Amino acid sequence: MTRTSIYFAAACLLCGIFCMACGKTAPAAETDPDMEKISAASYESGELVAMARAYYESISGFWAPETECSANKGGTYTIRLYEIVEDKEENTWHTATSCWYTVDASGKGEDDITGDPVVLPPLSLADTAAYIGTPVKLDYRELGEFVREYEITDSEVLASCMEALRGLVIGQETDLRAMDDGEIYSFEFQDGSTWTVSFDGGNLEKNGKCYETEGYDSLKQQIRQYAENCDITE
Repeated sequence: MTRTSIYFAAACLLCGIFCMACGKTAPAAETDPDMEKISAASYESGELVAMARAYYESISGFWAPETECSANKGGTYTIRLYEIVEDKEENTWHTATSCWYTVDASGKGEDDITGDPVVLPPLSLADTAAYIGTPVKLDYRELGEFVREYEITDSEVLASCMEALRGLVIGQETDLRAMDDGEIYSFEFQDGSTWTVSFDGGNLEKNGKCYETEGYDSLKQQIRQYAENCDITE
């Protein structure tokens, strides 16, 4: 070993000792903030079903009418899109699978049939309501001076709520916050998937931020009408 190599090795050793003594470590590599935002995105199972349906339609031109959604260990979901087909000759019915996707909460995963990677594109709130289908139940919570909770299974009311969400226009982010004027709409679907939409004073709450809305009164009117028809005191 040359004298230069010995000096270099000694310097490295001393540097390591000093770093251990002071408790400091080498700085971590810088990360791309845009990639951090993408990786931080997290969707509910119902949103993933809507994203899968929209994605499959975009590549095949077919809107799959039926869905299944299963939660797996490790935080992934397996989504099946299919249709129920009649065999007139046999006088029977069978299912025809369009696709199987297994994705994580960010919408990234794999096509289980082809093995190809899949990245489900995000949808707007209106598009989510359009692709997610019709719910079988709504758990509504009003977080005002008093907490009111309704469990709604009326198919007409549920369909009207989804129609109102499809017409809801989301505007710019706002710092305005209401006092005691929150609402939570938690929808459950036939395949077991769920979708929760929260509002603060009529503004959409999403990922800790608030956004202005247009057309919110149409959604709230469905709940008012339900309460009146069921003779629920507001």
